[in-house]
Amino acid sequence: MGLAILFITISYDIACQWKVNLPERMRRLPAPMQQNLEETKIQFGLPVFHAPIHNTECNNENHLERQPGTAKTDGEGIERVWSVLNPIAFSTKEMGLGHRADVIEDRVDNHNFLKNLGLGNTLKRRLVLALAERSHQIDAFEAVSEGVHSDLIKEWKRALRLWEEDHSQPNPFATKNQKCPTEAEIRLQLQREERQQNEDGSATVLGGSITSFLTAGIQMEDLQQRIFNASSTPSLLTTTHETHVEQWRHTVLAKLSRFRQLQSVYMPGAATLLERDEANRDSDLPPPDPEHIQLYMPSQMPAATDAGGRFGCRPGLVETEERLRVTQCENSLVAIRSALNAKRWLIAYRNAHLVGQKQTTKSAKLIESVTERLMRHVRRYRRGFAALGNLNAIHRHPQLRELTDADVRFNMDADTEDVDATHKLNAIGARRNARITRLGRNSGESRRTMSWVWTAAGALGDEEAELHESIRVEWTRALSRKKRWCEEVMLLKEEMRRVLRFLRWQNELVASPCPQSRFLSVRRSSPGVECTSWGVDATQSLQQLSMLDGMAELEAAHN
Repeated sequence: MGLAILFITISYDIACQWKVNLPERMRRLPAPMQQNLEETKIQFGLPVFHAPIHNTECNNENHLERQPGTAKTDGEGIERVWSVLNPIAFSTKEMGLGHRADVIEDRVDNHNFLKNLGLGNTLKRRLVLALAERSHQIDAFEAVSEGVHSDLIKEWKRALRLWEEDHSQPNPFATKNQKCPTEAEIRLQLQREERQQNEDGSATVLGGSITSFLTAGIQMEDLQQRIFNASSTPSLLTTTHETHVEQWRHTVLAKLSRFRQLQSVYMPGAATLLERDEANRDSDLPPPDPEHIQLYMPSQMPAATDAGGRFGCRPGLVETEERLRVTQCENSLVAIRSALNAKRWLIAYRNAHLVGQKQTTKSAKLIESVTERLMRHVRRYRRGFAALGNLNAIHRHPQLRELTDADVRFNMDADTEDVDATHKLNAIGARRNARITRLGRNSGESRRTMSWVWTAAGALGDEEAELHESIRVEWTRALSRKKRWCEEVMLLKEEMRRVLRFLRWQNELVASPCPQSRFLSVRRSSPGVECTSWGVDATQSLQQLSMLDGMAELEAAHN
């Protein structure tokens, strides 16, 4: 009888790349190995541990928990065998090829045998947990659905169904917010506007552009902050690093000369403040270091009598700085999210794979460098936000908020709401020395809210539309979690039914008086032990499972 495979789920660390050009690669295989991709639906998923390192777009499309029918399979089961093989790694190095293969085979065979013996208890505990979590996720989904119009729910369900059938359709797990423009794009736009003003004869000043002048000031602020951070702990400065700091100081002084020339044109009022600072400085002391020199950007000037103006600034200067500062903040948020994701991945990789002082020390240095880069972006955002505050422009940009230390934390995505239950599910049945990787929250973090850094709009847009998008994504993810846990309950029940039948078959096979092969004749040398192991386990499984809600049909199906 022929068997047609209608549905296949492939879990792979780089499934997003491996699935590309799969039909072309399939046609190059020998005919017996080819699969008719028109008759078989193939879906791909990233294992839950490897998924966070992929970008957001790839994660939203290929995460294993997004794929229908996968239940709570995490795709990392094959990796857990290493916890069994690692203890024999050093001893097998000195073995010959044949001896090494036999030792590994015996180890894996013992692992499989113990796993079979514990399947009854393992599946029972998993089902108890899955039943409770299914009820919790159903309640959570109903809570999210409250207040949502039925027509919207139908529309969202249809969008999810279309995407599950064809991933080229819009992804309901992703927001449709427009990406924020980069600083280079904003500078180019401002320079084009200034060039248009020159052509129209409405430009206020000829020569260096306003955009170039303000951009140079912001860049010098960044360099001053970098010098200040590097020189704040002189005991840790190496000779090479100290040389770099001195080069940065010379760079600031070189740029400052041209900056002051343009400042005298665009900000004539700054000369008064510079003269005042020079008069107040103690002449017996050396000049301040470059990192401590006050630049006097428009946002640092006193407010003028006219609304929104700044003392001693040409018209249009304040508005241009405002646009540059907004872009500075938005791009800093993008960099902060990227650095947090990188740090999160490095910590998870260290905890899962690295042992020993050498490896952990190397990893700690790498994590420290990522943390320094993260804090550099945090300070850059705060400088831009403070400048907007001085310009009284924060109310015009509600997507930007004050960034506190508590806001700079890992993404507690909506899908991690069931991370505690998922972790417990994966831990059930694991060997005592196995390390179960956990990327989710620590104890006590389950009630924390997501930092606004991860939900900040990428660009200005309609607030109602953005709110609608966030509700749609939250509703879709809640529905996906509910479906996966419902599938997990169904899958566990089916696995239990098959395990019970297998145990009975194995028990009858070992106890058979007529050995069917040389293998069975060897196994019959201790039939009492084998029959007791399998038979008792099957009986206990039947007794335990029949007491669970909805499990009576398993015993009936088995008999």
